[in-house]
Amino acid sequence: MRIFIKVICSPTASGKTVLLELAIVSELMRLESLNPSRPQYDQLHALYLAPLKAIVEEKCQEWQERFAKFGLKCFAMTGDTEIENYQKYLNEQHTQVNILLATPEKFDSIIRTHSESRSLLRLLDLIMIDEIHMLGDRNRGDLLEATITRLKFLRDNSNNIIKVLNRSDDDQQSKDRSRLRFVAISATAPNVEDLSIWLDPRNSLGIRVPPDWRPVKLNKLVIGIEPTGAAQTSDYRFDIQITYKLERLIREHSESKPTLIFCSTRRSVEFTAKILATSQNTYFESHQQHVQLFIELSRINQNANNIDTMYKMEFESFKNTDLKATLASGVAFYHSGMDPSDRRLLEHLFSMSVIPVLVSTSSLAMGVNLPAHLVVIKNTVQYEAGSQTEYDLSQILQMIGRAGRPQFDTNATAIIVTKQEKKAKYETLLDEETDIESNLFRSLIEQLMIEFVLKTVNNINLAIDWIYSTFLFIRIVQNPEYYRSSIVKGDYDGARPIILEWCQKQMHRLQMLGLITIKGDFMDPTQLARIVTRYSVSITTLEHLIEWSRTAYSLEELLEEMCCCTEISQDVILRTTDKRFLNELNKKIRFKYSDRFRTGSMKTNCLAQATFESLTIEQCLYEDLQRIIRSGQRVSKCFMEIFVYFFQHKPKMKTDEQPSRLHLQTLIAAARLLQAFSTRMWYDSPYVSRQLPKIGHAFSTLLVENGYTSFARLLESNPRQIEFHLKRKPPFGSILIEEVSRNNFSYIY
Repeated sequence: MRIFIKVICSPTASGKTVLLELAIVSELMRLESLNPSRPQYDQLHALYLAPLKAIVEEKCQEWQERFAKFGLKCFAMTGDTEIENYQKYLNEQHTQVNILLATPEKFDSIIRTHSESRSLLRLLDLIMIDEIHMLGDRNRGDLLEATITRLKFLRDNSNNIIKVLNRSDDDQQSKDRSRLRFVAISATAPNVEDLSIWLDPRNSLGIRVPPDWRPVKLNKLVIGIEPTGAAQTSDYRFDIQITYKLERLIREHSESKPTLIFCSTRRSVEFTAKILATSQNTYFESHQQHVQLFIELSRINQNANNIDTMYKMEFESFKNTDLKATLASGVAFYHSGMDPSDRRLLEHLFSMSVIPVLVSTSSLAMGVNLPAHLVVIKNTVQYEAGSQTEYDLSQILQMIGRAGRPQFDTNATAIIVTKQEKKAKYETLLDEETDIESNLFRSLIEQLMIEFVLKTVNNINLAIDWIYSTFLFIRIVQNPEYYRSSIVKGDYDGARPIILEWCQKQMHRLQMLGLITIKGDFMDPTQLARIVTRYSVSITTLEHLIEWSRTAYSLEELLEEMCCCTEISQDVILRTTDKRFLNELNKKIRFKYSDRFRTGSMKTNCLAQATFESLTIEQCLYEDLQRIIRSGQRVSKCFMEIFVYFFQHKPKMKTDEQPSRLHLQTLIAAARLLQAFSTRMWYDSPYVSRQLPKIGHAFSTLLVENGYTSFARLLESNPRQIEFHLKRKPPFGSILIEEVSRNNFSYIY
């Protein structure tokens, strides 16, 4: 039997990712051994999961090039990709995908909503999990754990710690029952044994590489600063105070090599870069490094033939005006609110060491591979969901892990700058190891409901087996105090009565909500459960939707309530820099706020309305906007289907959780909201032409200005008139009218 490393924890820049590639090579070698004369490499089926879209897309491009000689095809699935894109790719390539790369959220959505994904899951030979320490993330860890557990259970529902412990060692047949292999990597997950037992208790193997094996020796410093003046009572003022200390740290510790500074907010990133750029001396190591930056920019643009032209051109490649100004001093800033082309160009230039100092948001520490000689964490406070929290250890380690470039450095430095009172805490924290804990308990009832819908669980015993297959069960037995459980530490067999009691309570809760029916020992999902699963809506949100359906809501009130749903506003952060743009939009939207913007849900509401009004929205808000519209479509569709469900099916069991009557006013408001999120405009908007191909904001505005405010008006128009108003040549107008005539049933009038 081949030995597979299941989980490895190794310092950043130590070559962990190579293990994933070796796992792929190992599978290729297996296929070659089956048929040495004509190896069928196209029979490889692998899945790669990573927490961020940037990692997935980068790895997809890299592996497509690296494994092209074997004829392997890679495909990336993120929030920007739909299953239709995957199917279109298959049709165009006339072949199957060998390595599917995805974020856990996207892959979970595919499993929930597309039954054909089951056939793919049964073909998988290898599952690779990058950044597995994300299991410990409070917001996303439960979904990652549930997705992996689901994959395990679909392939082999007996592969859990309880059944393995109770099985004889010589039961080789069941040991080889599933050929599914797992490889997981992390820089900050010390309890590799627990993780490997969870992934495959039959063949568990976890390896932890000591930090001192790091290829580049890392010098870690914690600098405490005493707040003065207003900074004593304000973290915002303290953040500003730190900014003026950074130049000295850079010049003292960078050795004139690339420096990466992490800040918690976009505003802090740009402010820090601007302050550093005001220095009397630039941060370029030499005049030659300055010239090298211009040479690389001109090579990219292919517009400059001599050094004089390069200096004249300066930084025309960048769209951000402030960025052009700071780059003149050798300082750049980087965050997700910037234009994607600016970000890609900065990544390229910093990787070539022609930008001396890069200031970035801390959230990008994991998503983009930007190693530096010196890393500075500016302040240890971050903002989550509108509140201040301290960075946890895994975030700190991710950021300082960016220090050290193996191809250039033999040593590197990481500096944490915090308040003097916290200095000892962080010095101790860096020397401690904290086990990764499960977050599945936060949504376990919802995950069990999904298993009923997927038909992998249909009775209490299978529900218990599913829980046995989770990382939560491993950790709750190993660390019961953390989960406030009465389970005896280390007693796996003795945990069954407690798990059984818990399962019975959850099954009763699901039954009361009308999500499952119980007939004897068997349980079946209802249509309501299928709706909730299809749209990835939480039990809490379902309870809100049911409550709204029996209460009178106007369009304004329902939109405000819906924008408070976790699914829509959870990741929307209200930044200080957003408020100026939001205040301007607030003057033009339909339902205006009379109060100041204070929460992420208020920002969500304003951006949604701005989209429905066809207003111009700043680039820095565009990423949030796309997320809001996608989530809004999902929740509003779910709400309408719940309305239809309760209209068609009277609950067999009368409970407080299910509506006894439906409110017509709310139904109308819900239909108009669904229409607005789906078409990105209000039900009575004159900009109906935006739904047509090749008609964007500018053309739609011109059509409205000339009286084309409905599809009926377009159909009765002369195509030459349309072309005249849009300044387009024939047959543009004829094609437009033909499109309306052919598909008018699918557009909103």
